[in-house]
Amino acid sequence: MLIVWSVSYWMFSFSLRKCLNNEALAQIKLHKILGGNVYLSNKLHTKQPSLPAKDTQWDAIYHLPLIQLASAYNRVKKSYGLFTAVAIPTAYALEQASQLPPTSGMLVAAIGITSWLTLAISSLLFKNLVGFIYVNESNDKVKLAFVDYWGQRQDRIVNMNDLIPNWEQSKPVKFSFYQRILLHSDPKAKYKLLPRHGIIENSQIFVALFVILKMSMTSLGVSTGFMVGCCVAAQIARRVTKKFFKAEEGLVPTLFYEAIAAAELCACCFELIIVADNFGVAAYAVYLFLLTVWWGKVWGDASACPYTHMEDMLEGKASLKEVALRTWAELMGGCCVYRIVQVFWWFEFAETHQGRAFEDCNADLQVNPYVGAAIEGFATLLCRLASKALNEKGPKFCSIIDSFIGTSLVVAAFNFSGGYFNPVLATALKWGCRGHTNLEHIIVYWIGACVGAVISVPLFKLPYVRNMLLGKEYKDKKE
Repeated sequence: MLIVWSVSYWMFSFSLRKCLNNEALAQIKLHKILGGNVYLSNKLHTKQPSLPAKDTQWDAIYHLPLIQLASAYNRVKKSYGLFTAVAIPTAYALEQASQLPPTSGMLVAAIGITSWLTLAISSLLFKNLVGFIYVNESNDKVKLAFVDYWGQRQDRIVNMNDLIPNWEQSKPVKFSFYQRILLHSDPKAKYKLLPRHGIIENSQIFVALFVILKMSMTSLGVSTGFMVGCCVAAQIARRVTKKFFKAEEGLVPTLFYEAIAAAELCACCFELIIVADNFGVAAYAVYLFLLTVWWGKVWGDASACPYTHMEDMLEGKASLKEVALRTWAELMGGCCVYRIVQVFWWFEFAETHQGRAFEDCNADLQVNPYVGAAIEGFATLLCRLASKALNEKGPKFCSIIDSFIGTSLVVAAFNFSGGYFNPVLATALKWGCRGHTNLEHIIVYWIGACVGAVISVPLFKLPYVRNMLLGKEYKDKKE
């Protein structure tokens, strides 16, 4: 028995070394480093054939380092089966020649057959396991490189629209160990994908093709629960502050309320980034609209935005000291809350949080910084004029209309500057991110937004603007 298991171990080690030393697999690592295209032949130790130009433009978006072990494991049963087929009659022959103890042949046969059956059955776990995924240059086809039952690499090219989303599958996977890839054109084909254990080369395309297919209502529910929890925690903090400071008026309680509002705003918007990246801008807009309606009802005099205090200063309602202190409190609340969000992401309660806790952030600015500043400034100007007009007219659903206008402007600017319209929010979420310098960040999100808000103060006092925004009601009051 010891001899049988020793030979089995030797065969598996040999298969693994053979797989690791495969020239084609070595070419994969080389091409990955050089950022080129990859082609792998099914034959071992053969010269890599040249493909037509139209077939060579494949870019790797995912690979599984463990695929070599899976291939070696599936290969070993063939060699072990041949060894068992030779070992069993040999053992019986040696037993008949009195070279082995009685029943040795039966023992070798039992061990050999059961071991081979174990290998044969367990190999089904790695059958059709995807090791590499490529997309072509036009982003309309996907190449799946997978391991078959015998450990050989097979390639299959499919159209992207041929992939069946997870929610459309008749029996979606209930456990998150692997994800199934099914095809409309071939219902019998079932491929296994291990997104947790693989290396994603192009996260944007991979998420669009596979991970987002797995994003169920559970992931969205986790994000929803987090944002609801942040709102509840902020409301509790406001109640505690109200009890601790018996007098609601005064600079100190005001600073606490501003810090709490900024922390609530930024924590929810951190999670809104997750929602936008995985469920689209439409879902992002719905959540933002509901949150702004809620904030309008519970924040009171707090705004979590520095340019509203600048407007009050221009109108003689606040001093420069109060503006500076409120802005400082908002920055502290907005920036410090990121550590709480980071810890929550680190637990990875949802698939959408994988790797987000410590990844490098990218700027949302997609245009020239001066164009971005103009977009932020103009949109902030429109938003503030609408808010001032709604506050003065006081319609029945004033807060809902104001939230709808603000959300619409954010969505309109989403693909250009990010649509922040709030210097504190932009600083907490995107300060130091790749894509713009710190100076460009200040120009776009601080100078642009603040200038737009400050201009809204004298502009709203112009008769023409008031007549246009307030209409006949303003004329009657004037008369």
